Amino acid sequence: MRFDGSERTQMSGIDLMMKGKAELGFVSVDTNPPRLIENTPFDLTVRIENTGTGEAKQVSATIDLPAEGTKEAFIGKIKSGNDAPALFLLEGLKDGNYPYTLNITYTDDMGVHTLTRQMNVYVPPADNSTIIIVLLIIVVILGVVGYRYWYRPRMNSDGKFPWDKKN
Repeated sequence: MRFDGSERTQMSGIDLMMKGKAELGFVSVDTNPPRLIENTPFDLTVRIENTGTGEAKQVSATIDLPAEGTKEAFIGKIKSGNDAPALFLLEGLKDGNYPYTLNITYTDDMGVHTLTRQMNVYVPPADNSTIIIVLLIIVVILGVVGYRYWYRPRMNSDGKFPWDKKN
């Protein structure tokens, strides 16, 4: 109301600058195949989750594993409450334990951030049991064939092979 008694309405607004902060974390780290084999290519997938209130933009991840292949993954943006995969396609490693560093760089309303995490990949030695089993089967077959066609005719003291005709 005004001093003279007339009503007057005025519309106004307040501008609030809402800024959100992205907070990235790890959901899971997986390999494909799940059980690594020495000198066999594999995929390393790191799922990155945004648990903050803001959107993470320009998200990228790098690793420093001593393997050939793709060691950098560009994810793009991750909205609050969502996750996204960082996929690394790598050639095989020799057997052993491989510590590596995962670096994630992203931008939110507060600026540029880098998240660093020490990780580890274990590659077991190759399992050669199938080769040994196949070699044992071949030796057994050769032993049976040798017994049948070489030792048995001599044991009968005729010295002839089974396929020779008797006189």
